[in-house]
Amino acid sequence: MRIRLPDWALASFILCAVFTGRPAVADEAAIKNAGIDWAAFDALPDQDKSKFILAALDARDLALSNMRYTVRETAINIRKDDGSRRFMTKTDYEMRRLGDKCWMHLKPYTYYDPDGPVNMEVTVNWDGKKAKGLVPPEFSRSKTHKGEINPAENDNFSYRRLSELLGFRMRLVPKSMPVAQWLREAIARDATLEATKALNGTTTLMRVVIQDQRWRREIWLDPARGFMIVRFVNVYGKDYMKGTLEVIDTQQIAGVWVPKKAIGTSGTYHDKEVTEVTHEVKDFAIGTLKEHDLDIDFPVGTRVFDSINNVAYVVGADGK
Repeated sequence: MRIRLPDWALASFILCAVFTGRPAVADEAAIKNAGIDWAAFDALPDQDKSKFILAALDARDLALSNMRYTVRETAINIRKDDGSRRFMTKTDYEMRRLGDKCWMHLKPYTYYDPDGPVNMEVTVNWDGKKAKGLVPPEFSRSKTHKGEINPAENDNFSYRRLSELLGFRMRLVPKSMPVAQWLREAIARDATLEATKALNGTTTLMRVVIQDQRWRREIWLDPARGFMIVRFVNVYGKDYMKGTLEVIDTQQIAGVWVPKKAIGTSGTYHDKEVTEVTHEVKDFAIGTLKEHDLDIDFPVGTRVFDSINNVAYVVGADGK
């Protein structure tokens, strides 16, 4: 006979976060020494397995609610017939996240030339209600800064896919969201979920497969490293579109396991090439950000277009 466990008891299975009624912190020994009792997990009803997985993702999201990291992202196209590779582009960026707020500074480089110069520089943020962007004069096609205020979050927060492995943003249409939020919504609309034990070399992982309408998505979690997401697979239809994102190397920051290097591939069945994107983390910090670190201040003389209020203006000496 199977016994239905209450939510508080389910949480006790998750060794990466102990739900005692107080907030978890990133460097707790519980997160450092994560793991899972597979026999207990396998005995759970499917509904309780879903709660278990969501609790693990929530605990990890809390541990990463104050983080900043810098990345070199390099895109290569690979031919399916002969495996030949051609350079596409690269981007350097810094990402900051504090709760639901985020900030990013990007420097994309020239396409097709691995030694080419930076061809754009932009800083963007999102405070949960509005987005701001700032482009310096050398890239604004004018002699002044260019500023924007928009009602929608900038696509780069989900387009830069390391955020998916960190659980912060999952790229979706029409709106991207945290992985845990997407999973909750998928379950609520009766998506099927299957969670099983899977071996990856000598590592035992949890493979979570979600069939959500025509999308099949796989989230691979590593219980031994705080239930970090180590692999993400997105398949549409019968392999019409497929994307895979996998952690290649890891590091532990303030007691939390995070990616150090990841590689993603994507394409469609009729493409002659697939795109491979390598994400190399140069720096990672947890717990160091303050509210003002996510601000964007428009310098005097900035030409601003505010699409929320449908006005355009030049910032004066008083900052308005």
